[in-house]
Amino acid sequence: MDRYPLRALALLICLLAGAPALAVEPPAKAARYHSLLLKRPGAGYLFDRFYNAWLDEQPTDSLEAFLREQSEEGSAASHLLLAVFYAKQGAEVRALAEFKTALEIDPTNASAWLEKAALEARALNLEAALKDLQQAEQASPSDELRVRISKLRGQLLIRAGRRDEALQALRSLSEQNPQDQELAEDVIEMLITEGLPKEAANDCRALIERTTDPYRKVMRRLRLGDIHLSAGDRDAAVEVYRNTLNDVGVDSWLESRVLAQIEQCYSRDGNLASLKKEYERLLDEFPRRVGVRRGYASLLAKAGDSEQAIEQFQQILKITPGDRENQEAYIRLLAACEKTKEATEQLRTLIKQHPADAELYVQLAELYAASKDEKATREAVEEFLNSSDQREYSHVRAARLLERFDLTDAARRQYAALTEAFPDSPSAKEARAAFLYKTGDKALAIQMWKASAENQDAGQAVRAARALAARQEHQAAYELLAARQESFRNDPVFLAQIVEVATTLKKHEEAIPLALRGVELALTPATLEDAIAQAARAIERAEQAPEQIAKLQASPQLTAQRACLLAELLERQGETQRAEAVLSTLAEQGDLLAASQFVTLARGRHDWKTAIQGAERLFELPGGRKSRTAQMLVELNERALDLPQAIKWIPAWKKLSPGGAMPWLAESRLLINQGATDQAIEVLRRALREFDNAPELRSRLAQLYESLGKFSDAERLYWRELDDSQDAVERLRVIEQLARLAHQQGEGDKLVEKFQERRREDPTSVEPLMALATIYRVLDNHKQRMAVLAEASSLRPHDAELLQQIARIEEREGDWRQAVETLKRATEVDPSGKARLQLARLHLSMGDLDEGYRLLTENPHELTDARKVESLAEAMIANQEWERAAEFLSRFRDRWPDDYRLRFLSGVVLEETNELQQAADLFLAVLRHNEESPPPASSASPANPQQSYFEQLARIAPPGVCSLLESSASYHFAYLYQKQNRSASAGGFA
Repeated sequence: MDRYPLRALALLICLLAGAPALAVEPPAKAARYHSLLLKRPGAGYLFDRFYNAWLDEQPTDSLEAFLREQSEEGSAASHLLLAVFYAKQGAEVRALAEFKTALEIDPTNASAWLEKAALEARALNLEAALKDLQQAEQASPSDELRVRISKLRGQLLIRAGRRDEALQALRSLSEQNPQDQELAEDVIEMLITEGLPKEAANDCRALIERTTDPYRKVMRRLRLGDIHLSAGDRDAAVEVYRNTLNDVGVDSWLESRVLAQIEQCYSRDGNLASLKKEYERLLDEFPRRVGVRRGYASLLAKAGDSEQAIEQFQQILKITPGDRENQEAYIRLLAACEKTKEATEQLRTLIKQHPADAELYVQLAELYAASKDEKATREAVEEFLNSSDQREYSHVRAARLLERFDLTDAARRQYAALTEAFPDSPSAKEARAAFLYKTGDKALAIQMWKASAENQDAGQAVRAARALAARQEHQAAYELLAARQESFRNDPVFLAQIVEVATTLKKHEEAIPLALRGVELALTPATLEDAIAQAARAIERAEQAPEQIAKLQASPQLTAQRACLLAELLERQGETQRAEAVLSTLAEQGDLLAASQFVTLARGRHDWKTAIQGAERLFELPGGRKSRTAQMLVELNERALDLPQAIKWIPAWKKLSPGGAMPWLAESRLLINQGATDQAIEVLRRALREFDNAPELRSRLAQLYESLGKFSDAERLYWRELDDSQDAVERLRVIEQLARLAHQQGEGDKLVEKFQERRREDPTSVEPLMALATIYRVLDNHKQRMAVLAEASSLRPHDAELLQQIARIEEREGDWRQAVETLKRATEVDPSGKARLQLARLHLSMGDLDEGYRLLTENPHELTDARKVESLAEAMIANQEWERAAEFLSRFRDRWPDDYRLRFLSGVVLEETNELQQAADLFLAVLRHNEESPPPASSASPANPQQSYFEQLARIAPPGVCSLLESSASYHFAYLYQKQNRSASAGGFA
């Protein structure tokens, strides 16, 4: 009896051993979706959720293996799911085979027949697809499914050349569903897509007749006009648009859109004469429509008929008395037509209506300045100031306006009044000093800069000294700093500035002690590295390296900071062993500063092995086990081409940076460079789970998939990124990536259709139109692109942000003049000043320097975006305006002290203006940056899965060859701008 339990246990073990086990264990979340899919198999939202949940945790290969294993059970559902998976991967032959198997098991699945038909159609097997649709109709589909079957059947019949059958099928579909107007719209769009505009127009007219909703009726009439226009029948299109005006409100956005469509009909071929006749006809028919008269006036002004344009605007003012927008438009028209006297009279009238609006006085001053009426210009600026908020910026702006109008004496008085009104303001003194220096009163300017630093903090003293140094007034800068030296003798930034100025003046006896004090004050490896670099430069320029080395060696009590300086000096003298010996003793005793400096020296001479040893020692010290050290070890091993060892340090970096994505990105990059792309993908997938789908990680993974040809995986991630993003510009960037993928796979039309569908679902939204514009750009369909942009603009004619986007697109297309016109419209409705800055940059880029600087100087909004400062400076550089760029950057560089991009750009400008020492100091400061600054927004480029050229070369080339080639390449790219600027000056733009 005792043996029976043992026999039972043995039997159970045998049964378990023989039981089938899943070779692939599905992720828990994906498993839940899979169980639901088995009950409702097919493509759609549920399958997408299952697909995404799986790929969030496991690779595509494991999903395929799981679905294949499931299909071995022989159920129709499991074969259908495998077919949908293959279709999603673009493996059409495999997908069709699985559909065939599934439908042999269950031929009553109408949805599966429809999916198979769509796949056959994609493979251009039109007759097979039509047979599948016939099977679907016989499988008792639901009403919704029957509609989809009929629509696809009509589409395929058209493509198969069976036009009469197609039209009969589509008309029958509409007749069977007379109340479904959205279905009728879908049929119309299908006819357009398939190249049957005449039939589409007939159906559209029929739909309009049975439409009762006024808004929908207008929108469908506009669509009918679009159909005629796309078919080349301009007269029919204009007639439809003209008749539509009867049903839209006066001065409504719909009126603006109708007029924009009419203008588009004629502007495509530049037929302004016909457009003028059309406007005259519209005026006869709608004499009190202000929008029509405004459009006509604008056209006349463009055609050079200023008298007629002014007359039309006078009629507008009679119709809309007191309308400020129309009054301002009239004033702009008068100014553009050089009717300055009339413009000023109108502006005076407007000022009486809005006496508290100080900006109107600025416009008045502009008009008087244009007519060379200096007295009236001064009075207008004075009126601006009197009606302003009387804050400091208003006083500064008044002075700058006078300065820009070349009213130098008046500007001088205004700057003096500024410092009298704000005697304790350093910025007021700085503004006055800059003006005085520019106009030749250098002595008083220097006095004002010195005064701006009195009784102020160290930061203000440094700013004033830098302003003087930028103008080559190094002696004055030194005197300013020396006067405050005792107050700020423990401020590292102040000390660094006075050392820099003293070194420039060759005041070595003053510079070196101050530099040594700066070294002593440094308490962290990062600050010590900067202080030592400056002290070593000061000592070398004084040619006192041997003397200072001897003094340091003779010091009875050598602090860690001075020991690090001694090592740096020895290293610069070529005594590497002695330098390492000085630091090794302290480092072995646990000194963090010495251990860090040891690594710095080794890294500086590209001795990666020694640097790694030093960094490992630093990591083990108290206070050395930091994220920065772990990152350094990864980077040093990578530079040493020991990628496996670099990867070994990644876990430590992750542990010390629990909230950072950088270690994960670095690990994926290292794995890619090793050729381990599958592991790199897995790392990025885990990182996405860890950081809740962080956009930068998802974008990197999508780029990696794309570079490996896994387009469906990349597309999945881009769609998720699109769904999650709330930023309009970022969404357009993602759409550009999707368009590029679709273009590579020959599926651009499919993507267009998706966004056309979104456009139909929400005809009042501009987002689908902007998306389509982006897609058309990638597909190189300029005609369609400009059409949807025009439609977007007509939908929201007063949307400044939209107008700015359109202007960016026009600029990128090379239509700079049109971009200027678009931005001018944007500035009229943009209270933020962003459009004005964009217009200033565009003028600078075009070489229209005076207008660009005018807009920039006059901008009432302060620049708060470092990237906009960078973009404006680059536009100046492109025109070789080095002095202006230097002055411009000097105003903003210190506002973002950690932004290395601005510092580098400043260095480039200073080098070109022959300020070589300041340029070198800025370049060295850039080299000490350890963090990335945000780059300008742009499309990301795909990740490269192969090892870099230099990494591959280093494995076979003699020592030193890579460094030489890298240096040569760096030199080429560093000075590429000079070649570009030479090309620009020869007739192009940089």
